[in-house]
Amino acid sequence: EANPDTYIRLAENAKSLPVECHNMAISKEAGTLEFVAGAVSHVFTTTQHASKYNIPHETQSVPSQRLDSFDIRGNSIVMKIDVEGQELDVLLGAEGFLAARRVKAIYIDGFADPKLPGHLRDRGFRLLDGKTLLPFAENGFNLLAMRDV
Repeated sequence: EANPDTYIRLAENAKSLPVECHNMAISKEAGTLEFVAGAVSHVFTTTQHASKYNIPHETQSVPSQRLDSFDIRGNSIVMKIDVEGQELDVLLGAEGFLAARRVKAIYIDGFADPKLPGHLRDRGFRLLDGKTLLPFAENGFNLLAMRDV
């Protein structure tokens, strides 16, 4: 979780669960990203994806890491991506898991990059509308990508 306030709530709620929480952004490369605060926590995003829902003068640096740099065990990874514009960067940072066919399903809660559906199809995913589970329409907003097992 990139947003420090949301991370604190997440870590507190996950205390009794066998999960690791990290206060960082997932991206296509390790480094630091500049984020801008939102009027509410769910619009915390990188400065390049800022919208009218962000507070331009409230920025902060957040460390970033590739998802495939983490030691995630198992071959049935399910991902949920809700990152306010950075969806393709997250997928590029998970390329090692995608290429190894370890990711079985990806739910993307909103995206704008028209390259994203093709990126997933090229990696062997079948695309569905994330709300209706009907075949994905190119003008869709939510997406469920499924890999046939």
